[in-house]
Amino acid sequence: MPDEPTTPLWQESLSQLHELYRITFRQSHNTLQQASQLSADSLPAIAVIMRVIAESERIHCRICQRAIESLGDNVSAPSTPDAEPQPTMQVIEQKLAQKERLNRETLPQAIGQALSDENRYIARMLTWYNANNNHHIRLLKASYGEDMELGAVSDGAKKDRTEAYYLCPTCGHIEIMELAPYCCPHCMTSRSEFMLFK
Repeated sequence: MPDEPTTPLWQESLSQLHELYRITFRQSHNTLQQASQLSADSLPAIAVIMRVIAESERIHCRICQRAIESLGDNVSAPSTPDAEPQPTMQVIEQKLAQKERLNRETLPQAIGQALSDENRYIARMLTWYNANNNHHIRLLKASYGEDMELGAVSDGAKKDRTEAYYLCPTCGHIEIMELAPYCCPHCMTSRSEFMLFK
């Protein structure tokens, strides 16, 4: 972990971190629901991806919580209404849209604010989050193939072959099991501590 911050509290950083925490908390809850739906729809490969992403998002919640607490504030979990079941393609498209919006707007603003506040501790934690969010986008796109078409599931998504994934419990980084490195490339957590999803 980075060194604990010694700099004072910044209201703008706190406000952005609280919003990011609420977004991520709800995303994690909804992603887990979607994984259950995909399992029921007999799409185990995509369901595994959604389960590991849900757990990664839960770790991102903890990252946001630690950042907020390091600035002297507390968090409370937001309400999480259950989502209505949706067609598989719509589930993935909505998840991608959420994550791309985070990547394009929310995370760059939060990281930029932390850097302008000279809080590299917060910036580093959010950079982990940002890198993992980008990896989630790649995993979701790969689960359908690079050339997705609206309303149609690609042949690759219909296959019953399910990958196994390792998840770093510290920063939420996801690796395909057979390619997992000796330690997490983001935070250096040992592979022996990784969580297995298959």
